[in-house]
Amino acid sequence: MKALSTMQKSLKIMLVLLLIAVMAAVVLGGLFVRSRWNARQERIAENERIENMVAEEIQITFLPGRSMFAHRRMLMERGFEAAEIDAAFRANYDVMARLGRPTTLGPRVTTEHIIGARDLINDSMVSIEGFLFPETINFFANTSVQNIVNRMALELERAVQREGLVAAFAEHNLSFYEGLILASIVEGEVDVRDPDAARVAAVFHNRLRHNWALGADISSLYAANLMGVATQHEDGSPNHAILQLCSPWNTRSYECGRGLPPTPINSPSLAALRITANPAPQSLGRDFYFLTGDSGRKYFARTLPEHQRNIREHCRVRCQNW
Repeated sequence: MKALSTMQKSLKIMLVLLLIAVMAAVVLGGLFVRSRWNARQERIAENERIENMVAEEIQITFLPGRSMFAHRRMLMERGFEAAEIDAAFRANYDVMARLGRPTTLGPRVTTEHIIGARDLINDSMVSIEGFLFPETINFFANTSVQNIVNRMALELERAVQREGLVAAFAEHNLSFYEGLILASIVEGEVDVRDPDAARVAAVFHNRLRHNWALGADISSLYAANLMGVATQHEDGSPNHAILQLCSPWNTRSYECGRGLPPTPINSPSLAALRITANPAPQSLGRDFYFLTGDSGRKYFARTLPEHQRNIREHCRVRCQNW
């Protein structure tokens, strides 16, 4: 009897242990299934996040001939914060150093010359002007302005290497950065699709070789923006006083703006870079003046009297307005 009672107790214990084991298996199985389910859901969510990142791209276009002031406005219109843009524009970038950007703006530049751009030029007085290659690029919507700036400069570097522009500018005794500056002048002064564009580039090469003031109106506008001077009167008429600004960027000023400006004055297109690197050979050493007449046609001259005659005969309206 006693043995039977002991056996019954053992069976009860075994049943309890079996029940515990079954319950544990159910619990652990549930946890395993839940863990697998959660892992699967996490993978689905991650795939959706990646797909959304790919889908959430933004297209940004940097237009040729636009300055860093215009590029800043464009980025703000695309929703980027002014503080982030300004910090990115002031940053240093390895690719810009590789392309020959100087470490300073040079001894000709003082804080008075850049008072209107103090948030866009860094403490070392270095500018990103000219390096925002004019092109349309897709970016993730959550990208930073610094990534955008670096990418555009890399696009410029690729174009430079592809086109052999370093060697092409060297043939005219210019570094690539000097060529970039001159190309920005060409971009601002002439439609690069104009058949005479390469001849205009030759004029600037000739004046530069003789250490003349380049005489580009567009540079006066840029100098005014840097100095915070209004380029127009309240009635919308041009402020001709900016032509007299004493700034190394104002190439209309013989005393203050001879030679190349310290930086480019806009983002020159690849076409402008090509034209500047390959100016019209028939005009090199020959043409020192040009103007766009009232008809839209270009007129070139070797001497100042010839140029003045072209103004009298072909530019009675257009030349008086600016």
